[in-house]
Amino acid sequence: MKYHKAIRDICKQGDRLRQERFAEAVLCNRGRDFWKEVKRMRGKYSNLPTVVDNCTGDAEIAQCFADKCRELYSSVPYDQNEIAFIKHQLNDKIAQKCDVNDMVVNTSEVYNAIHGLNIGKSDGSVGLMSDHFVNAGSDLSVHLSELLTGLLVHGCIPEDLAISTVIPFPKSRNGRMSDSDNYRGICLSSIVCKILDLVILNRYIDRLSTSQSQFGFKSGCSTNMCTMLVKETISYYTNNSSSVFC
Repeated sequence: MKYHKAIRDICKQGDRLRQERFAEAVLCNRGRDFWKEVKRMRGKYSNLPTVVDNCTGDAEIAQCFADKCRELYSSVPYDQNEIAFIKHQLNDKIAQKCDVNDMVVNTSEVYNAIHGLNIGKSDGSVGLMSDHFVNAGSDLSVHLSELLTGLLVHGCIPEDLAISTVIPFPKSRNGRMSDSDNYRGICLSSIVCKILDLVILNRYIDRLSTSQSQFGFKSGCSTNMCTMLVKETISYYTNNSSSVFC
């Protein structure tokens, strides 16, 4: 974990240094260094595939991925009556244990949640970026606290905030870019909903518990730990196979 944290810190520091060099080139009017930094910040340009699973054109390719996502996310059967029962149970528990104070979101909670966002993240549909919220004035936290409080009190959410955008992302740059199986879906959610998620997590983190078998989406853990555990287990039984079978 310390190793991967150090790598992330170095990457963040590298971005900051590149931005400083870029700003210095602009201020000093060094044309050659300016375009050199622009090229570095853009990185290597990679062309998007024009054919995916024999589909051509933006509309056909988008429909191809839409069909795959629809099949994937509807592949697990469920009982509507069971879902309705779970929803009824949740509503009863909320009505019994939650009071008015739980529905009030104060300005400081929103401020801390905003500054807990990762920079450079898009919502995918409206065109907002997390940078818009991080770099906004303090008044935004006041208005958002009133909005989130209203959503919790009335128990509803606007359709615009409930929309998520699923985009295909290559699993391997060395794989076939024209094969849809080489892509995984990434969901871009509303920035406002992300702020609400962070408010809830920060407020109730001491009451939330997870399984010891969970590695991802968990503070202090990483999926790299899970991978290491699998490799160590395989290595143990591989290297000690002779003694195991004796």
